[in-house]
Amino acid sequence: MIVLWSANFLFVKMTVARMPVLMVACFRTSIAGLLMIPVYHWDRSRGSRALEWSELPKLLITGVCGIAFNQIFFTLGVSRTSVSHAAVLMGLTPLVVLMMVAIAGHEKLSPIRLAGVLIALGGVAVLQLSTSRTTGATYLGDLLVFISGLSWALYTYVSKQLTKSRDAIAVTALSYMIAALGMIPITLWQMSSNGVGAMTPSLWGVLFYMAVFPSVIGSLIYYYALIYMPASRVTAFLYLQPLLATLLAIPILGEHITTALVGGGAMVLAGVSLTERNA
Repeated sequence: MIVLWSANFLFVKMTVARMPVLMVACFRTSIAGLLMIPVYHWDRSRGSRALEWSELPKLLITGVCGIAFNQIFFTLGVSRTSVSHAAVLMGLTPLVVLMMVAIAGHEKLSPIRLAGVLIALGGVAVLQLSTSRTTGATYLGDLLVFISGLSWALYTYVSKQLTKSRDAIAVTALSYMIAALGMIPITLWQMSSNGVGAMTPSLWGVLFYMAVFPSVIGSLIYYYALIYMPASRVTAFLYLQPLLATLLAIPILGEHITTALVGGGAMVLAGVSLTERNA
């Protein structure tokens, strides 16, 4: 799961160099949405209950804001920054979820958790303000990736509410299906503007990889792991994603490790880890 999600940063970075950014986001989401249809029907055959109209508003949030916006901003962001910066900033997602829960009044921020938040934010400041920024990293790209993380945090927060009364696999599948439907106008616009005739089999293969493995299979493995493993242990594996993505980007994309990246990244992961361990 972590390998699939880490490699996804590199595949997105390489794909946006060969085709329009929005087209990458639209095609990936559309393919994933189509693949989630049989997943949803399989889950229904296991006894999962059907969609209720009262759940539609929250599913619209998870689908449109959590999946569609996440894919658009993530792809735009990765195209304008380095893989290492993007991976570290996406590592802030658990912290953002914690802040949402605290603002909603469901949990309180203990002094230790607040210290973790401040340490992580300090790490972001090191990444952004240091003169030894990673090659290819830009403020705009980092901001877009951070917005992508915000949308995924919103998805996590709202989906947790939905999974109190329904199966997590159904929530995931429905969210991707709604996202694909919501992106149809943008997808058709991109197809009419850019066409698909010039797309090579290798490009289609990469798009299918990003849709099948990080989106569909990665999500299913994640929720399967949550059933049989403590949430804290599953979350601990997520801390490996920034490290693995960075290690892959060095030989494949030629990215360089800087003092700011090491120091800022360590502070972000330490801060997030501190807030999670004191949940």
